[in-house]
Amino acid sequence: MPKKGENIRKRADGRWEGRYKVDTLTDAKTKYHSVYGKTYKEVKDKIRLITSQPALLNEKKQQQPILIKEIITQWLNSSKSIHKGATEVRYEYLIEKHIIPELGDVPLSSVTSSMLTSFMNRKLEQGSLNGKEALSPAYVRSIMSVTLSILQFAVNEGLCQPLNINLQKPSIDKRELEVLSVFDQNRLESALLNNINETKLGILISLNTGLRIGEVCALSWNDIDFENQIFHIRSTVARVKSDDERNGTTKLIIDKPKTKSSLRDIPIPSKLIPILVFMKQRATGIYVVSNNNCFISPRTYEYRYHKILDDCNIPSVNYHSRKHCHICEKS
Repeated sequence: MPKKGENIRKRADGRWEGRYKVDTLTDAKTKYHSVYGKTYKEVKDKIRLITSQPALLNEKKQQQPILIKEIITQWLNSSKSIHKGATEVRYEYLIEKHIIPELGDVPLSSVTSSMLTSFMNRKLEQGSLNGKEALSPAYVRSIMSVTLSILQFAVNEGLCQPLNINLQKPSIDKRELEVLSVFDQNRLESALLNNINETKLGILISLNTGLRIGEVCALSWNDIDFENQIFHIRSTVARVKSDDERNGTTKLIIDKPKTKSSLRDIPIPSKLIPILVFMKQRATGIYVVSNNNCFISPRTYEYRYHKILDDCNIPSVNYHSRKHCHICEKS
């Protein structure tokens, strides 16, 4: 609890605010700056850090405006424990290609709703990297979500006063999900069973269980419990930053799924058991859809999936739609 004379209080919005004196270097009356935090201890620690460094108490030092680009690195570091590798890579791309070029040099104190709305509208109208094409509402929503998260981080860290931002993000028209008809699903299953191989086996598994493409590519024979007829889904193929961060490249790794709910056990339909046993006997690698000890890139695997659809003259739908139309085993 705050002690008398600390100038720390709990605000009506649930956050804690602490005030400390600054050196105005003039004869003017004493001035205060504020820091904010989620807990009393967090605010107290911030004030202790600032007051232990005299340079931070000099108002002239504080008058230099803080730019949005200056807090982005802090935001990325703070969010690493929350976001998975692939999400982190995507956010860094949005920041580098869209946010910093237009908002990076904007002082936090100058941010307004109208400024962000103008930024959003520019992205909707001609926001592509070549500046000639529109970006989809869904893509722009992602850009704006990252932008607002960065700004809120600045507020939470006491780098600026609370921002009164009222932004209406672009709406997204919900399109009808494209899935295969039952007739085409049955045709595809028949084609997969004919001269089955590793690629066909993975598609067959997704068709009957709804596994995502990254999960199929990461599925190993050790993840299959033949005795209890269960798929143990514990991994996915994810894209993360490479070890050499200087060149900005990425790499694919076997990683944990994004959410805890994705860690799950799925009963194996009985009709798949003999097929899995047969394929396990001829397997030469540790991964179900690979014939060696290297996992397959989801992009490569989706290409092979579409090739099979084309060969069967079946309408091409995204692999992701498999999880929405998998065939349930008849009782």
